[in-house]
Amino acid sequence: MGQQEQAVAAVVALLTEHGWRAAGATRVETVRIPTQQSPVFGGMGGEVATFGGRLRFERDDRRVTVGKRTTSFYRMGADGACGFRNVPTKDIATAAELAK
Repeated sequence: MGQQEQAVAAVVALLTEHGWRAAGATRVETVRIPTQQSPVFGGMGGEVATFGGRLRFERDDRRVTVGKRTTSFYRMGADGACGFRNVPTKDIATAAELAK
């Protein structure tokens, strides 16, 4: 298991210890992104990239998504998502503070 996977596993364990429940994952999209070496012309070229697939957790009106690089804490209110706080997934200490 690589460092990113270990960090994700550590944050997931931390969240479940603090009473967060799993709520699925974000949508996964595969798209072509133009690059200088391979610009996109007519749907051909570019590099294939995959976005999404972040693990999702919830507790009361609070939500968390955990990705390989960042973990996002936020609240769901009447007006939608607000109060975003993004931390590096490898920063377990900050994630522990926000998970309380």
